[in-house]
Amino acid sequence: MDICFVLVRPARPENIGAAARAMKTMGFGDLRIVGSKAHLEPQAQWVAHGAQELISHARDFDTLSEALVDCTLAVGTTARMRSGKHQYLTPQELKSQALRQQGAVARMAVVFGCEESGLANDELEQCQLRSYLPLSQTQPSLNLGQAVMLYAYSLQQLPEQTQAAEVDDGLLATARQRLEAVLAKADIGGEEIPAQWALESLHRAGERDLKLLLFILNKLL
Repeated sequence: MDICFVLVRPARPENIGAAARAMKTMGFGDLRIVGSKAHLEPQAQWVAHGAQELISHARDFDTLSEALVDCTLAVGTTARMRSGKHQYLTPQELKSQALRQQGAVARMAVVFGCEESGLANDELEQCQLRSYLPLSQTQPSLNLGQAVMLYAYSLQQLPEQTQAAEVDDGLLATARQRLEAVLAKADIGGEEIPAQWALESLHRAGERDLKLLLFILNKLL
């Protein structure tokens, strides 16, 4: 499984440099920047310290949807759980989740918001899963570089463990399409809580469970 780290509207080049350094330390190299040119400032290179090539080769995009176009699964990170409509994974739970889906997901994106306000609600909606860092107190909060380090540390073993696995990258997308069709057939709107829970559970299912669910969904259509 390939993993990319997506920074949305980062404001401080030093934080981007720290994120790049954390990524390289943990064996990751795919850095994507959305809606910002801060990584072009020299301060990003100064703080990267040994990971300057990640800054130089970082891909920048105008929108989050463009950054995620080649990702089967996107995980939006947040400092807090925002509502009872969604389930939130800790970094360790996210690692376990990724291991279960190693045969169904070719590339997973871990998405971080800007330093001041995090991801906007519409940006979180573009992510199939949500994750948060359980802190003992809300202040002082972690900065962007620290958050990237914690997720990179938790996920560091995934690339080596899953690199040789044969990936059916279309399995999850097909199951999602079939589930959406069944929900529509049952007149359950995508904004309704049962539909959101069903889709989130789908994105947390393992490869074997996805194949079984796809078999049942095909029978229902």
